[in-house]
Amino acid sequence: MEHRIFELTGAWATRPGVSEEADAAGGAELRVFWAATSRRHGALAARWAERLPVRAGVDAAGLVSAPDGPLAGALEALGSEPGGWARAE
Repeated sequence: MEHRIFELTGAWATRPGVSEEADAAGGAELRVFWAATSRRHGALAARWAERLPVRAGVDAAGLVSAPDGPLAGALEALGSEPGGWARAE
């Protein structure tokens, strides 16, 4: 979950704004917010990855999977939002 939020917020921080007006109306501040949020979630994802069990015959990456159900759909919907302001609300 943390890794997915890291990916989403990192993409939002680097994606161009919807329009020049949105960028002029605070887009730079929003990009800084998304970058800081992405960094935080990236660090949390790394901490979780460090704590996965290490055992013979156990695939640690297999213990972490994408969420199922409505949460997966909600994350995809957030990822497809076109503008930074809409995502921030």
